[in-house]
Amino acid sequence: MKIGDFLKRPQLFISVEEAQNRLLRVLSESVTLSAEHVHIIDSLGRVASELIRAPISRPRTNLSAVDGYAVRSLDTTGASIFTPIELIVKGVLKPGEYPGKVCVEPGYAIRVRTGAPVPCGADAIIMDEDVKVQGSAILVQRSVAPGSNIILRGEDISEGDIIIKPGILLQPAHIAALASLGINVVHVYRKIRVSLIAIGDELVEPGYSLYYGKEFNSSTYIVYAQLVRDGIFQVRYAGIVSDDVKTILTTVKSEFERGSDIIITTG
Repeated sequence: MKIGDFLKRPQLFISVEEAQNRLLRVLSESVTLSAEHVHIIDSLGRVASELIRAPISRPRTNLSAVDGYAVRSLDTTGASIFTPIELIVKGVLKPGEYPGKVCVEPGYAIRVRTGAPVPCGADAIIMDEDVKVQGSAILVQRSVAPGSNIILRGEDISEGDIIIKPGILLQPAHIAALASLGINVVHVYRKIRVSLIAIGDELVEPGYSLYYGKEFNSSTYIVYAQLVRDGIFQVRYAGIVSDDVKTILTTVKSEFERGSDIIITTG
């Protein structure tokens, strides 16, 4: 058959999408992926096998979004550069510190750093830029509304929220979310085991001498690099096999016996 006649017979061809669907059907019927647990630091690019919900809220308490002062918004009503309101500063809260029973009372403020918990009695944070420090007091030069500059409890993640769904390819953002919730282990599907076999009497591995009629093996390395990059495959390179049917069959059989799920040949 001439190549022109061959190309005129579209029934001999299938689309890339159909080829992918056929491959998926075969794999779903022949490959079973068990689950395993890995540390989140090793989970990048792996496929999650379980549903994970947030065990806690993030943040766990109301936090200051800025450097400033925790105040009662009511105490700042009418404040401006021309009519500042004086508040007495009675303490400092830093990120990670427990506010205890220290509360903001009428006429007082508490110094807070970004990320510090909002003390009881306060319903707003006024920024450093909007006050003038005067000894142990501040002159508030701008009024603030309730909730101003406060990151509310559960604003990022609420307890019970779905964080990971089965089948999700884990990305850096997923790992960060898990870490922020105190989760250090995640269940993932085991990697798909793939063996690569290069076929061709003319092939020579890179780094060896190239004799007349020989070519360096390159296509296998392209496939290998792509599979390794995707992260869901455990790839083994079985080397170059000569153009001999029995040798090829023996190598393929050997790779399946070693536990490979898929054999890919290049040539």
